[in-house]
Amino acid sequence: MPSTNPIADDFAYHYALWRMNQLPPEKVPQVACEALESGLDSPALRYLAGLDRPTSREIGGAFDDACSQLGILPATASTVEERLSDTWIWSATQIAKHISVQMLNGTLDPVEGWLSLPYREGELGPLSVFFEFADRLGNVTFDDRFRSKLIEAARRFRSIAK
Repeated sequence: MPSTNPIADDFAYHYALWRMNQLPPEKVPQVACEALESGLDSPALRYLAGLDRPTSREIGGAFDDACSQLGILPATASTVEERLSDTWIWSATQIAKHISVQMLNGTLDPVEGWLSLPYREGELGPLSVFFEFADRLGNVTFDDRFRSKLIEAARRFRSIAK
């Protein structure tokens, strides 16, 4: 059964990243400190928080011990993937906000802006408005009609982006 404690969920997420070799050792003390500051506590968690520039060897089983002491299981792979996707969408949206303002105020050619937008296969979140009428990997004609569509897409994006 999933936890209803967001602090424990966040720690479980970082634990899963660690187990998947996606969390660098130097980030573990920060994660542990944030967990302690948020109310989680265990001897192994305190140990992790006190490490200075740790190696994977120093962290060793302490991350496992901290989670065991706290009754936390690692987040599932699908949860980790969803959260990483959400992080990508948030980051890409921040970049697109800047680019869309430049496109709308005329300081950036819409085509250059479009080519600068973050892109990936799959879910694009609010950036999808820029790719509804043209595929980044497809054959596109960069004419005035295309530029007009990009300007309209930038307006729509600005109205929906958080």
